[in-house]
Amino acid sequence: MFLTLFDSVLDWTPLVAGVAAIVFVYLKHRKGACEIRIMRRLVLSLAGFLACIVALKVAVHYFILAGDPSFGALLLPPHQSVWDWFVPMAVKRYLFPYIVSLAVAALAYFIAPLVNKLFKGQLFAEEDKYIIALAALIVGWPNFVMYLGAAVILTVLLSIRETLRYGIEARIVLTDALIFSAPLVLALGPIVAPYLYLYKLTIFA
Repeated sequence: MFLTLFDSVLDWTPLVAGVAAIVFVYLKHRKGACEIRIMRRLVLSLAGFLACIVALKVAVHYFILAGDPSFGALLLPPHQSVWDWFVPMAVKRYLFPYIVSLAVAALAYFIAPLVNKLFKGQLFAEEDKYIIALAALIVGWPNFVMYLGAAVILTVLLSIRETLRYGIEARIVLTDALIFSAPLVLALGPIVAPYLYLYKLTIFA
């Protein structure tokens, strides 16, 4: 019973941590205090924290199965090798999504400055690459695809709003769209994802 409850808590922990992180970034952004040192530490801390959650999920799943002599224990040693079912399951269900999210976060971190150069440094603020990397960890893969789409849509909408208010010369802060897209995907992702067939971008496809 305790392991099952703990497993449920672990299911919700990444979401709570992600929401807390994005709220923290938003408050810092509103105050104009998104220091690079703080943003870097936040991204690395969240990546490490999520790695611990993945490790705990794998361990808890193992012990839940081991405690079920009627079925679960039959999937584990000594009845069969841990490599026959448990390890492939853990990779597909827990490790793969985290590793891809981590890779996407790293890729976004390095690509954002390169894209910014194409726009003469006027597209992204210095902290934006950290926000994109943070979002990749928070929304996960393949929801990050929706995050990019949401960021583009919000950017267009904010641009239209600012143009109507201040004229054609108005400029928007792209950081706002990058921040707001994360909670938007967290809220609507589970509803929208099935219609976008994003499951085809996973290892289960």
